[in-house]
Amino acid sequence: MWMPIYSIDVAAVPCGRDLLVNLCQDLLETWICLLGSIRPGTCSRLRVVMLMCLYNVSINRKGLSWLSQSLPFISQLQILLTDPDLEVCLHTMRLFQSVVLESDSLRHFQNELHKFMPRIMELSHSRSTELQALACELLEEMKRLEKEGWLCVTHNALFAPVGGSVLPTMLCFRR
Repeated sequence: MWMPIYSIDVAAVPCGRDLLVNLCQDLLETWICLLGSIRPGTCSRLRVVMLMCLYNVSINRKGLSWLSQSLPFISQLQILLTDPDLEVCLHTMRLFQSVVLESDSLRHFQNELHKFMPRIMELSHSRSTELQALACELLEEMKRLEKEGWLCVTHNALFAPVGGSVLPTMLCFRR
């Protein structure tokens, strides 16, 4: 278990992020695979540490590009958002925010983004104020991206308004 904890320190500094992205992509792929292998609700602390490492990698431009092109990573984020552990959900949403909502990454996620919306909307009403605030922030960012022309959002009146707007149910990429 020392490897992910050691790696978070490496991923916390720019040269460490470069090292992981340039020479240790197999380790990053292993973390993504391991995140999917661990049963939801178990080993939460380990999963949080791996999510924090991947978040740090996403700060690196090449790391962001690598993560945004990884289909297993995208599907793992969606699964991790449904985890019963709220801390896992929180760190998953932070990583989602870091990777998915970058304009360069949007084109890689265009077909998957709408799959995240129901869970993000659900988490915007979470009992955890931190998780609730982040989910609302994500929804607001998506609304901003729609206004800027990056996303096309189809609204559904069946969803309750959040922050004065109806929540989106389908997203498509515009640019």
